[in-house]
Amino acid sequence: MNKEASNFIQHVKTECKKHNVKVDLAPRRYLILTDEGYTRVSGYFCYEDKIIRIAANKPFQKWFEVLVHEFGHFIQWSTDCKAWQKSFYKGKLDSSAVAFEWLSGKRTTTEKLDICFDLARDLELDCERKAYSLIKKFNLPINKDEYAKRANVYVHLYNWIRIKRRWYKSKQIPYDIPEIVNRMPKTLKGSYKTTPKDIMNLFDKYC
Repeated sequence: MNKEASNFIQHVKTECKKHNVKVDLAPRRYLILTDEGYTRVSGYFCYEDKIIRIAANKPFQKWFEVLVHEFGHFIQWSTDCKAWQKSFYKGKLDSSAVAFEWLSGKRTTTEKLDICFDLARDLELDCERKAYSLIKKFNLPINKDEYAKRANVYVHLYNWIRIKRRWYKSKQIPYDIPEIVNRMPKTLKGSYKTTPKDIMNLFDKYC
């Protein structure tokens, strides 16, 4: 861990403390979101429980990038930015929660699901753009081009999940699979409303 990374981690803890948000670098390889149907993740930010939790029992580079991403969600919440405000279905329901409840079997309307998945995906896109800006601002030891490519995988994955009605099942995280990552651009520009067919086919193959 270099000086820039160490300073950033301290910055994260300091900013989170101002809002009574706990930062937990858990000694685990992954975390389970049981409330959302046993979904395996590398980290999360929960504004209700006020915690950033990261599965940190893995190489530094892996968990550190997840921390940068989840801090992006903290920034969205703590600043009440437009992307955060828009992410609530009809201004009330957490669109991500609606999406994951559906994945765990809860029934809802197609129209509501389509809207919530779009909102949840766009929230992730805004978060990835914030994370990318943090990498540049703090001169973090993360390759910006490679981060953008992996971020593209994660954002597009939401479109695939909506169609397949499941989280990825592979032990390898999709944004760590070279064949998928190498198909992605080095920028986070444009619309993500539709995912190219060849990318969807790769998700089918690996996820």
